[in-house]
Amino acid sequence: MDIDRRSIWYDHAFNKTYGGFFPSDRKTPHKVSLQPHDSVREDMLHLICRSISDRSVDGALAELGVFQGETAKLLHNYFPKRRFFLIDTFDGFHETDVQHESREMGVQTTVDHFSETSESRVLRTINPSTDNLEIIKGYFPDSITPSLSESRFALVHLDADLYNPTKAGLAFFYPRLNPGGILVIHDFNAWPGVRKAVLEYCESEKLIPLPMPDKSGSCVIIKPIG
Repeated sequence: MDIDRRSIWYDHAFNKTYGGFFPSDRKTPHKVSLQPHDSVREDMLHLICRSISDRSVDGALAELGVFQGETAKLLHNYFPKRRFFLIDTFDGFHETDVQHESREMGVQTTVDHFSETSESRVLRTINPSTDNLEIIKGYFPDSITPSLSESRFALVHLDADLYNPTKAGLAFFYPRLNPGGILVIHDFNAWPGVRKAVLEYCESEKLIPLPMPDKSGSCVIIKPIG
């Protein structure tokens, strides 16, 4: 029995009983879709959310690198009652990071990359069903607020693309993950700076980044229990 409706082995009765992408007691199973070319990451994120839910991992959600809010919409839809921090410059890349990426990684990008966004556009995309979202605008980690610093997390999505913010995100969020919490790092196999930051951090903390087969090669890190 498969849980994906696109499969010839999909069985509605089976999924209604056992939940599929959602816990079996979910009253309104609504699966938010990403772009068609990113369906593997979409399924991965839904199943990671189910794992957090099934295991009753406590804590807030956070996304570093929100862009236009599509992934945030998926996460908020799954956990509408959880506090959710949305962290971005909402103005593209920072000049310092662009220079570092060019000098150290040989990656040419610009401050305008991913600048086609705004807080209002993100909120329109998410269309939140609760008031649990907190937008944090600015250059991370300079933008860290007391409420963010004092929070504990169940699920964090890092999608900052570049070395410096990814490194800062790992150092900030991993210690604040609750046991059993999950870090998802997008672009692990797509942006050299992301990969370098993840591998350096995981080596220093004796962690193993589990690679995923989505289009940008995300990876997953789970906080051990005990």
